Amino acid sequence: MRDPLYLNQERKLRLLLKKAQNRSPFYQKRLAELNTETFLLQDLDSIPLLEKKDLIGKEKELLPLNYPHQQLHMELTSGSTGRPLICYKSNQELLLKQKDLWKLRMEYGDISSKDRYGMFYAFTEDTFNTKPINRVGNILYLSMLNMSAKTLYKYYHALMKFQPSWFLSPPSAMALFATYLLETGLEPKAIGLRYIELTGELLFDHQLRVIEEAFGKIVHNHYGCREFWCLGMTCKVGNLHINVDRFIFEVINIDKAGIGELVVTDLNNTTWPLIRYHLGDLVHQELTTCSCGKPLPVLKVTGGRTQEYVRIGEWVSNPILFHYCVMKLNHMEGDCIRQFRIIQVKEAVFDIFLVPGTCFNKSKEDLFVQEILQKLPKNAQINIRLVHTIEFTTHKFTYFVPYKQGNESK
Repeated sequence: MRDPLYLNQERKLRLLLKKAQNRSPFYQKRLAELNTETFLLQDLDSIPLLEKKDLIGKEKELLPLNYPHQQLHMELTSGSTGRPLICYKSNQELLLKQKDLWKLRMEYGDISSKDRYGMFYAFTEDTFNTKPINRVGNILYLSMLNMSAKTLYKYYHALMKFQPSWFLSPPSAMALFATYLLETGLEPKAIGLRYIELTGELLFDHQLRVIEEAFGKIVHNHYGCREFWCLGMTCKVGNLHINVDRFIFEVINIDKAGIGELVVTDLNNTTWPLIRYHLGDLVHQELTTCSCGKPLPVLKVTGGRTQEYVRIGEWVSNPILFHYCVMKLNHMEGDCIRQFRIIQVKEAVFDIFLVPGTCFNKSKEDLFVQEILQKLPKNAQINIRLVHTIEFTTHKFTYFVPYKQGNESK
């Protein structure tokens, strides 16, 4: 007898393929020869991989023709290549993904949408606001664009006053904050957190250790992305359980150690289908049963999205400040920067490689440099290098290369 989960995934997959084939201009071509009525889950690898770089600029082709845009929710990926991917979900699908996520938060932290929370953020995508401390309703936003000691001290006291129930953050920012609190003797638990959710980056063991040392064992790692939202969450034991009710997970190009690249198919987003999307994070799918009792499979993420901070003397910032400046220029001035990469060649010197768009010129370059210099310490220097393309050397593109003592460019 075939496994019920397998049969359910296969049923959902056939429905997804049928809708994509009938409604989406992109998939009408891609799936033209496919018989969706008899398609088997075991034949999924016969469908070509969907690469992010092939979708950029063609996102709307995945949508059904004449789909009412007022019924769509739109988000942007991080845009580390200089061209963020526009992701679409119907309002109905968005509610479903929100429901899944809040169910996990309630299960692990007794957290609801009414609870106050703090969040390390880069900027608001609608207004490009980067205020260091910004309260909006029951959320306290704390900027990652300056995480120097003096700023972290202000953040601590703002949180003490606000008393959030939980916190949402990239692992690197929360680890930096936790280390600061432990080193200065400030009491982390006085903030009142009962749940911490980490997301957006690969969580390293040393980061988890320092965060739990500061705040206790209240940390859960949310594995997801803008394309899919929550793919999985770590349980109370610390294992990452993936949501096989909503997604199909494949691991390809597996090496001798059992580590391969992750491919995901969203079974629910029939409005903007992502079928065999090459997410590319390095993973190892565990076969063991978790002691927490959850029946969902366990995935171990071993490589992918990581973060190293920009440091100039005592000044510290998340490198997303460069992404902010690119996004703001493109938003205000049009197609200016299509790709970018930053190399910190000396402590205060940055080489910025840009692939210019149709609207780029010297005045736009000056605006861009001025915007960056406003975010950096006064001794910072910017060198702009215009190039035709920036090649991917791996599936996961690193847009910031930090300065390493002794490795200066010659």
